[in-house]
This record gives sequence, C-alpha cells and structure tokens, in this order.
Amino acid sequence: MPQSIAKATAIQAHISMTIMSTGDIVLSSVTDRVRVWSRPCSAKRFPPHAAMGHLHRPTAPYRCAEGILASACALADAGGSRLKDRCMTDIAEHAPVIQRRITLENGLAVTLLQVPQAQHCAAWVRVAAGSHDEPREYPGLAHFLEHLLFLDSAGFTADQGLMAFVQGAGGQVNASTQARHTDFFCEVPPLALDGALARLFDMLARPALDTGAQRHEREVLQAEFLARGEDRETLMDAALGLALAAHHPFGDFHAGHRGTLPVEEERFQRTLHGFHRRFYHAGQTHLLVAGAQPLDTLEALARRHGAHLAPGARVVAQLPALRLAPVHVEVQASGPTQLALYFPLLLPTAADAALECLFRVLRSAAPNGLQATLRERGYADRVSPRRVYRADDQALIAIDIEGAAADETTWREIVTLLFSWLEFFAARSDWADVREQASLIRSVRWQTCSALDAVRMAVEKGGNEPVEAPALAALLTQLTPGAMVSVVTSTREQPLLERSGFALRARCSKGLSRARGAPVAWCLPERNPFLTSAAAPRAVSPIPTGLRWQNDAGIPPGHAALFLRWRWSTPVAGVFARAAQAALAPLVQASSEAGVEVRLQCSAQAWLLSLGGLASAVDRVLPEALKNLQQPTAVDWRNALDPAPRAAGGMLLRQLLDELPGALQGAVPVAELSPGALPGAWRELCHQARWGALGLGQPSPTINAVLGELPGQGLFEGGSAANVQSTCRWIEVAGQKEQALLLFARQAGLDAPAEAAWRLLGNVLQGAFYTHMRTDLQLGYGVYCGYRQVGEEAGLLFAVQSPKASVAEIFAHLLAFLDLQRERLGQLTDEALEAFREPLAAQLSQPPATFRILAEARWALYAQPGKQPADRIARCVREIGRAALLDALACVRQAQAGWLVLANAAPPDARWSLG
Repeated sequence: MPQSIAKATAIQAHISMTIMSTGDIVLSSVTDRVRVWSRPCSAKRFPPHAAMGHLHRPTAPYRCAEGILASACALADAGGSRLKDRCMTDIAEHAPVIQRRITLENGLAVTLLQVPQAQHCAAWVRVAAGSHDEPREYPGLAHFLEHLLFLDSAGFTADQGLMAFVQGAGGQVNASTQARHTDFFCEVPPLALDGALARLFDMLARPALDTGAQRHEREVLQAEFLARGEDRETLMDAALGLALAAHHPFGDFHAGHRGTLPVEEERFQRTLHGFHRRFYHAGQTHLLVAGAQPLDTLEALARRHGAHLAPGARVVAQLPALRLAPVHVEVQASGPTQLALYFPLLLPTAADAALECLFRVLRSAAPNGLQATLRERGYADRVSPRRVYRADDQALIAIDIEGAAADETTWREIVTLLFSWLEFFAARSDWADVREQASLIRSVRWQTCSALDAVRMAVEKGGNEPVEAPALAALLTQLTPGAMVSVVTSTREQPLLERSGFALRARCSKGLSRARGAPVAWCLPERNPFLTSAAAPRAVSPIPTGLRWQNDAGIPPGHAALFLRWRWSTPVAGVFARAAQAALAPLVQASSEAGVEVRLQCSAQAWLLSLGGLASAVDRVLPEALKNLQQPTAVDWRNALDPAPRAAGGMLLRQLLDELPGALQGAVPVAELSPGALPGAWRELCHQARWGALGLGQPSPTINAVLGELPGQGLFEGGSAANVQSTCRWIEVAGQKEQALLLFARQAGLDAPAEAAWRLLGNVLQGAFYTHMRTDLQLGYGVYCGYRQVGEEAGLLFAVQSPKASVAEIFAHLLAFLDLQRERLGQLTDEALEAFREPLAAQLSQPPATFRILAEARWALYAQPGKQPADRIARCVREIGRAALLDALACVRQAQAGWLVLANAAPPDARWSLG
C-alpha cells in the first residue's frame, strides 16, 4: 500500500473511533478531504472556537472536531506536510455538520443537524403515509389532507398559522404528498424556529378540518387537477398505467378533484378523520431540525414541540410487485416532442447513493458521453434522469430525452445509443473513479449546504451513503430493453381512453426496437477538474480597472463571488445569448458539484455572469466559463439558430417567471447575419463591449489576471442597464389552455424610505392577495404577491394562473384588489401595522439565508447607485406609517414607475405598448 494511502487509512480509522466515542456523527467527509489537501500548515494554526462556524462556546462537537484535527496531524507528521496540508484551513472555514438521532417518549424519531455555515434554521416532518395509503374510493384524500392542515388548527387560525408566520418572517414553507409519505418543511431565521415548530406540530396534531374550509380547499385541488391535466410530464407518467402487467397502486389516480372528494358526505368525513388518526401520530413520523445552534438547543426545541403528537404504533403496508410490459405509448399533447424511457427497479441496499451516482453520469455533458453524442447527432438536446416513484424497495425511474426529434426512426436511434452506453458503463470494473467523484461531491454538499438542504439530504438518505459497487451493479442489471417502457408526446390525434382521473388521449403499441448502428467510442466523464485540481499558480497581478473587490466580516470565510457585467455598444441579438447559454451549460453542472453556482442573465443591452460559492473553486471555474462564452462550439451555434422551445412543459407561471428578467431589459433584436458570419460578429462584439465586475471575498490573483486579459474595455460603472420607463408594457407569450398573468410594478425611487415602504407594502398585501384570489374568488392554486428584486430591478410582483378566468378577468380582479386595499390600509390599527413592521425589520437586520442572497444584495448596492443597505432599510421600516404605505399603493395602482405584464393573451385595453 502506498505510504500516503496508508496514512489516510490510519487517519480515517482514528476519526471513526473519535466520532463513535462522542455519540454524534460528523457528516462532512473528512476522509475525502484528506485525499486532496495540498497546502502546508501547522497544528499551531488551529483557529479559536469562533472560527469553527456559529459556535459561541467550546461545545462537544467542536471538541470532537478539534481532537480529530490534532490526531490527524499527529499521524501525518511522520510522512511530511502534504497529507495534513489544507485540513486546518478547510475545516476552519467549513466546519463539519454534526448529526444526532434520538427517539422521544411518544415514539417520535428525531434527527438533529448542527450546520455551522447555516444562517437560517429548518424543520422537516415526514409522515409515513401518502397517496398509496388512502382508500381507493376517495382518490386524492391524502393530498387533500395535506392542504387542509395548513388551514385552522386548535391553537392558530390560518392567518396566524405556519404559512403566514413563515412568510412574515421572510422564510419559505411547502409540503408534498408522495406515494408512501407526506413531507412538511420550512426554513426560517433562528429566532423564528420556536414559533414555526409550535405551529407545525399544532397543525399536524390538532387540525380543525372545518367542512366549510374543506369546500373552499377542494376548489383549489380542482384547479390544480385541471392545470396538471395540461402538463406533459404528468400525462406521460399517467400513461404508464397502460403498461402495468398487474394491478398496482401506481396505476391508480391519486391527484383528487371535485368529484372524488365528497366533503358533504358523512362517510367521507369519517374516512378523512380516520386517516388522520391512523397515520398522523408520533410512531408514523420523523422530525428533522437543522441550524447553526448547538445540538442541545435544537434538541430542547424538538422535545418541547414534538411531544404534542399522540403516540401510536407504526402502520406497515405491503405492496404488490411493480411489473411493466415493454410497450411504446404515444400521448397526444401540445408543444414540442418529448421522449421518456421508464424502468421499474427493485432497489438494493444503499440504492439512493448509487442511483444518484448513475443519474450524474447520465446527465454529464462530457465528450463521448450519451448527452454529448445525442447533441452532436442532432437527436436531442439533453438527458434528464429523474425518479418518478419510490415506495419501500420499489422504484420507477425515467430518462427524459429533451428536445427529441419527432420521428420514430430517431427514437429508435436514441434507444440504441442509450443501451449501447449502458452496456459500456456496466462493463467497467468497480467504477472507482466515478464513485470517488460522487464521494467528493457529497463532501462539498455538506460543506456548503443551507439548513434546508441539510435536512433534505438527511431525510433522503442518499446524502449520507457511500456509493457501493454492488448497488450500482444491481441497478444496471435491471436497465434492459425487456424492462423499458417508452412514452412520447406528439400532436397527432389519439383515442380518448376511458380511465378515471386525467383525460388521456394515447395509443399503446409494441415497444421500440433497437436500430442497427455502428459502435460508439464511449468514454466515462473525466474527473471534475473543479473538484480535484488547484488553479494554476499565478504571479501577483494588478487589479484591473473594471474590477472592484469587497471583503469584510459579513462574507463567510472560504467563500467568494464574482459579478461580471458586459454592456454592449449596440443591442445584441438573441442568437448570441442562446449560443452563450448553450456554451455555458456543460460547465454549470460541473461547477455546481464543486460548490459554485454559475448563472448568465442576458438582455439586449447587457449581460451578467455571476459565480458564487467556495472560493478555491470559483478561481478554477472562472477561466473555463469565460473560455466557453468567448468560443461557442459549432453545435452551440446550431442550437442557437433554432429558437424553438425545448421544454415547454411545467407550470405556466414558472415559465413566465423565467422570462421576466430578460423582459425587464427590453426587446431583443433578431440577427440579420448569415450563420457563417456569427462567430466573427461575436468576437467583434466582445472586443467592443464595456465590462465591469465586483468580487466578494479575499482578492484573488487568478481572477485579477483572468479579467486583466478579458477583451473589451474594463470600466466599473454603477447604474442600471435597464431601460426604465414609466410606461405600461405587455408581452404576450405562447401558453397552455389555462390563463396566466404576471404583473411587475417597478419600485418608484431607490432611496431607503421608498424601498422600506414598498417592501412593507408587499408584506401587507401578500396574505390578503392570496386569500382574495385563491379562497374568496377561487381563481386557481397558482397565486403569488410580494416584493421582488429581479436582476437590477425591484418592485411588487403579482401572479395568477387560473383554469377558469380569462387574462382580462384576472387583470380586472387584480385592479379591484388594489382598489380595495386603500380602504384596508387606511383602517390598519397601530398594533396591526406593528405586527407587519417588526418581522420585516427583524428579517432585514439578520444575515441573509444563503451566501447567494448575500452576494446578490451586495451586487445590487454596487449596480444601483442610490440603493441602500439592508440595515438602513430596516431602520426606515420601523418608521413607516399608514401615509407612506398609501403613497406606495398609489404608485403601484397608477403605474407611476411603469408596469410590465407577461401573459398568454392579448392586452384587454389600449393603454399598453406591446413587446
């Protein structure tokens, strides 16, 4: 055994013993880091307790980490400095996540996670009951109960409950009903965790289940059912029922709608209450809590609130085998063709980590991989594997082929290439490199995760497991042509099937056969260079004219961000933005694995490239990102010249939100150039551009040098590149059968009092808008209102998607709502106003929830002269009175700073400028 590996093994063994002796588990992978540390340091440099994260005193987890480090360095001393090279620096900057598991007296399983880098706290409750546990005579009952729990409970009315409380605290909250479990989760500032847990357990243990409220909420499910009935992915998954060889709950309808939820019937009420009693108790529930606080603090909160659940015995249900016939199903649906290849799986031990590893390799855009080959041949754009279903040891996965051509010959070629690649991958020995890369990625995730990310990884188990070769082999042996069901969407007319649930037009035929093709020289993805290799050392470089650095105590150690904005001398055509996005796409996944988020926002006037995450990885990612942007490949240009939508599925409102940042910047011109002239024109544009950049964190010689060589003129300029006009602009987009409208009202003024008033107005309107549109008018389940920063623009965002109201009616309801609010705001009592002011001020006074949010706020300060820091706005919030709120409301209602609307219909009147 090589000496360095022997030392690493010795350290691993000692670390394992140290962790076991404490009773808590270190989840961040110290062992993985030992393999790649490469900077000399000394044990004397071990930092004080405060540097270990958000620990304010020497805690047991801290002493555990301290002992691990001391022992690791002592073991490494015999072999030189390379083994212990960066352990001090990395552990100090990214202290390990510590986990503790307990069971309360009532049987509630609790997992506690201390996440030192987390600024917020998170709670996640998983109830082991889902749609496959509901009685077959009432499809949708489990999903319906999930909705009802957010309404009144014994201790809190809906306007005081979990959703309102979390939103008022500036957090996030959601829930999800799956086949065999239902999840409820939220993320809040630390001071709000106690209140969030109180409301979460009250709604789980003591829901009111009022029949009047049930009638209202049933209409929300009806709207959701109608929306999902237009979603291609939903229809494709539903079509799998045609392939079931024997009855299985997966083939049943579970979404629920008005006809399956007879809330007026006494028998239904008995069943609903019985379902809640049978499953919503401590024996059926798992609570996970995460935050930067000591584990003892988190445990005390979990014990206090978890005790409210009644005890009970766990219910274990047996599922029949999941067997599918190898057929091909063609589903009638609007939009571009999409192909999905489904495989049922019997899951081995450690399946979650192995499946995640397989998905990563399938998604890889590396040369001579599956996705790259499909793109080069023009067969498809992207390979997107996903888990469709999971229950006990059963699973169903889909390999979505996005942007597939609309002919059967191509589909057969795609299937042939998929199985050729799977055979190549299965023939590898033990996938050592792939598994090691997965281990390094897991380590990075634990280093950089938020509190909500941490509980999600912990509850899904794959975040804690190593990738084991036998598990990977067991999965691959099941991915065979005889097990595959192919489903494709097309606009061709298909027969309407007599099935309950979604209206499905589909035809089932013999499965797709493999085509005869020449062998392909497949390659496994190379090691992620951003994970394992250091940036090439550079001499100290002067800071370029266009770059500003900002480094202070508010920026977490070991993190960095860069915002690089180009301003164009003339408006840039959309083809260049599409080519740049395509060129950057392969790098986005690799950089994410290394703890760096990469984004490119494009408009006709300016582009913004942003990178943020682990500082060492940012240094490695930036040069490659700029290289890709400056030199799109021939395939990138080919795809850019085809602006057809690649993935038109999904909720319409989400599609409109994706379009909003670019729409705010103005119309994008069309290129009047031949395809062959585009690369040369792009190089000329880059040389003529002005660019400016803001770096956050320790100034980097690498970034200084790379930007010093960037084409164009480096000139740091403040001020928004947006074309801000006090006009009403309407953009009509192609959409679905449902109607959706998104209205963005630009903020009038960037000074602190103006922003404080607009932020407070957004909080005051948020709950009222939701109640009015979703409950009172029952327009649909897609409803949103709130203050939003979109790129370099700020304002109030209103969004509604409805299965029954037209766009004109939605717009009229929105205006009527704003008119009603003038009277409401005028009648707000001092106590009611303070109840809105104080949570917002507290939210603005606390550190942002994630490094990304912090970085974007810093960029906004630099990019928008006159914009004020959050603490200044917080002070102004506490001084806002009714008059300032009414003035802000008048600005919104009168479009004083302009309105931008995105909708899938024409404008209702003549006030609008189009496009």
